[in-house]
Amino acid sequence: MEGREKMKESQRPHYFLRYFLSLIMTVVLFLLIFSVANSVAYYNYQKVSFQNNVIQENIEELDQYIDQLSCSSELLFESSRKLEDSGIKIGFLEESFGKEDSRVLEQKKLYTQLEIKHFEIVKYLNERCDVGFVTILFFYSNDELLSDLSQNMGYIISMFKYENPFRVMVYSFDDSLNYGPIDDLKEAYSINDLPISLINENDLIYIYNIDQLEGYLNSPFLSP
Repeated sequence: MEGREKMKESQRPHYFLRYFLSLIMTVVLFLLIFSVANSVAYYNYQKVSFQNNVIQENIEELDQYIDQLSCSSELLFESSRKLEDSGIKIGFLEESFGKEDSRVLEQKKLYTQLEIKHFEIVKYLNERCDVGFVTILFFYSNDELLSDLSQNMGYIISMFKYENPFRVMVYSFDDSLNYGPIDDLKEAYSINDLPISLINENDLIYIYNIDQLEGYLNSPFLSP
């Protein structure tokens, strides 16, 4: 009996040692996974930051183009591709860091500038070249009370854009940014409620069904 007690006592240090080593390994594994995940997220943030340097350059290019506008489509569709690509990357940034992260908001403000420049070009082409682009200015908010409504409307607009990629031009503006250029647009177009969409600068509507948008495709479309 005494021998068994001594054996149990001799095993206790080994038991606690195994427990301690297991705990250490768990912590190390957790830190490793966290470090890898954080590194990937940081890499993607750096990648988007670099992309937004490209956006800044593109804004400057569009400024020059606005001064020399013609009915050529070359720069328009190249800038449209960059606009869409940048929007996708910023969406990923929101997923990685959260929609309220200061780094995300910084990038979105720059992206907003690019959207407005692109919109000015499309307005010119519609007015001077009679091409018939459908423009949608989508004003939304990530505030808790409006987030779900904004996401639903955004999804419908995205599907409409997906079905008509060359005809429909969508510009999304996050009111949560509290950004001067967005406030100026809201004032210019009398935007008081969110979420809301302005179609072709004339029709201010709450979109709850894609059928509401189909009628805007009836007018002829001439590629610039």
